[in-house]
Amino acid sequence: METLYNKQTKPLPHQESIKLGKWIGINQHEILFAVIFILIQPILIIPPWQHLQEKYRSFEHHRTETLRNSYNISVEFYNKTATLLYTEIINREEILHWVALANTTEIAQQNHARQQLYQALKETYQNLQYLDLRQLHFQLPDGTSFLRFHRPDKFGDKLFDVRYSLMWANTHKNYIFGFEEGRIYNGFRYVFPLFYENKHIGSVETSVAFPAIEKVIKLIIRGEFMLLLKKQMVMDTIFASEQDNYQPVTLNDAYVEETVAMKNHKEIPSLLLAQINRQLRPKIHEQLKAEQSFIADTRVEGKDYIATFIPISNVQQQNVGYLVAYDQNSELRELYFLFYQRYAEFGAINILIFVFFISVLRSKNHIALQNTHLNALMQDKNELMGIVAHDLKNPLSAIKGYAEELHEAADEMTLEDIRLYASKIEDSSQRMFSLISNLLDINAVESGKMKIVRQKTSLGQVLAECVARHQDRAIQKHITLEFSGTACSVETDAQLFHQIMDNLISNAIKYSPPRTRVSVQVSIVDGKIYCVVEDQGPGLSIEDQAKLFGKFTRLTPIPTAGEHSTGLGLFIVKKLVDTLKGKIWCESQLGQGSRFIVQLCCCMD
Repeated sequence: METLYNKQTKPLPHQESIKLGKWIGINQHEILFAVIFILIQPILIIPPWQHLQEKYRSFEHHRTETLRNSYNISVEFYNKTATLLYTEIINREEILHWVALANTTEIAQQNHARQQLYQALKETYQNLQYLDLRQLHFQLPDGTSFLRFHRPDKFGDKLFDVRYSLMWANTHKNYIFGFEEGRIYNGFRYVFPLFYENKHIGSVETSVAFPAIEKVIKLIIRGEFMLLLKKQMVMDTIFASEQDNYQPVTLNDAYVEETVAMKNHKEIPSLLLAQINRQLRPKIHEQLKAEQSFIADTRVEGKDYIATFIPISNVQQQNVGYLVAYDQNSELRELYFLFYQRYAEFGAINILIFVFFISVLRSKNHIALQNTHLNALMQDKNELMGIVAHDLKNPLSAIKGYAEELHEAADEMTLEDIRLYASKIEDSSQRMFSLISNLLDINAVESGKMKIVRQKTSLGQVLAECVARHQDRAIQKHITLEFSGTACSVETDAQLFHQIMDNLISNAIKYSPPRTRVSVQVSIVDGKIYCVVEDQGPGLSIEDQAKLFGKFTRLTPIPTAGEHSTGLGLFIVKKLVDTLKGKIWCESQLGQGSRFIVQLCCCMD
């Protein structure tokens, strides 16, 4: 019996092989999956890396273009001011007469003309200081300095060799403006040729320093700004006695900055700015050589900073330096964090596939549900893309059509026709800009990236500014726009509140017929603030009110002057009000106008 028992309980050879085979088979699969996992893991970095590069390029383009546009606006602002100065004050008989008398070889007559010209414009020059115009400089036709109002005792030096703008204006007898090197200061110069009795008698120049340009830029965008100039260019042009006007910068040894501008850094303290520059220095060396727009970031004292660089050209279209904007900003760090997060997510997914491959295969129902969800998302995306494409198609077609007509018939058009077409192109571009801006606002709100900066805000002041900003449009439509209410302050985000009220006032004007009234009121009741925008428009039906704050909603009322509507304005308003933890609703009846009420809490005074 023992022999039989032992014989029966001992595993047979083929049974051992089966067990061993199963054990080997499982491990082979695991090894295979492990090999696949190891091979796939490096590949998974490609999609998030590509996404990071696309976001980085988009972010860089946005920042550099914003800085470039702000710079151009600032230069153009002083272009308008200089033109006004020339037209209204310089280009007059009594001024041109003294400049004409200067065109003589008699020293006494030149000195007399110089004295008379100085006395005639002395007060004007003093007043120019309030506009940040620091120079008023007259030259003879051959480029000889005749009268520098900032240095009246320094004249007679030949300037054509170092001042291309003067040579060009006096040679071509035409106006020129832009950045240019100078023997005393570098600046943004505006040079006008002068004529007396149909004879060219010289030129007049006014200029502004970089701090003046910076002041205007700061009205558009925030940050600290620095104008880097090529050191060699400055040393080759400026008087030796004036070289102390420039100091080296820690960013790069090949660049300098005006001493006056260096002392004006207030947004970022000078010591902190120097520390930021020292950390950026090795990162930007090669990019500065390329003379292209770019951005660079660093982290100092636990805070993230971004420096935006755009090359600056002189009147000869030569790159002479960089305009640099510094800003405390963590968006790039967030992009890198998102990249690592996505790569980690892809890696985790890969591990889950490796570990649970068999169970995933058996989860067909789950996959089917996921596919249904994905299809629904795709359908939403396609619907959104269809709406956006439809709303962008018309203005794009209009721009294309007007541009083609301008291209084909510009020679035959009058200036008025060209302005009309340019106006239509501008209107179509504004429609596209409004739609894209609304989409970006929606994305910021829905993604939770909308940054709230709460501070004590005077609602009366904000509403008065909103009303003032829309007065011109109201007047164009013969609509009375008025504001009344109680002075009060509240802890809120002033920019978002601006955007909310701007949308509501704009909508009220858009849908109101001529010779009606739009009123904006603010009041305090039981510790709550009520901001009301009331119009005398067509009113809203119950059906319209039910879908009033929906996305891409088209309501029954039609803009009274053919204005464009994206169907996003009130949706954004509702989201912004929710973000500020307020409430918004509408009271309206058909034919009796509408009242939009925004309720805020926490009244401060």
